[in-house]
Amino acid sequence: MRDHASEKETISPETEAPAEATAEKAEDVAEATAESSQGEEENPGGTGNPELENRYIRLLADFDNYKRRTQREKADIYQYANESLIKEILPVLDAFDMALQTAPSSDDDSHKNLMTGLEQIQRQLMAVLEGAGLSRIAGLGESYDPVYHEAIMVDENADAPANTIIDELRAGYQFKDKVLRPTVCRVSGNS
Repeated sequence: MRDHASEKETISPETEAPAEATAEKAEDVAEATAESSQGEEENPGGTGNPELENRYIRLLADFDNYKRRTQREKADIYQYANESLIKEILPVLDAFDMALQTAPSSDDDSHKNLMTGLEQIQRQLMAVLEGAGLSRIAGLGESYDPVYHEAIMVDENADAPANTIIDELRAGYQFKDKVLRPTVCRVSGNS
């Protein structure tokens, strides 16, 4: 038999009430088993009541399943804990992309230094986010996949093979194995 006090210590406060109820049920069954086996000297290991033994085994199995489920849920929470923060940073990455793409070219040294500084900040920010599990979804020149791409326009006159991304309008991102935002793109429609 397990020590119920040590099991309660490993359960989080949010899940303590259902665990206590299951533990109390298991204790009730154990007490009933002990009371019914006191009068039976010939069967000291069992209760002699298969219904109670079956109920006790099912309660233990339910409790073990509960512990495994909560551990799985806890691991998922830890794995995707930064997801909402990264979603909020995506517009900042878009702003860097737009600033670097739309900046006028100039031979002025201060302008070149500013653009170089912006590129370095963007690369550093992307490196930190990639270290946390963020990756950019490939777009331009790739085959269209509705899971990763959102086509907002089909160009029938494009010189590319059918269903090929010919223009990336907004970058898409994936966090670990989950798509945070699909790539918004223009697709060739040649048949």
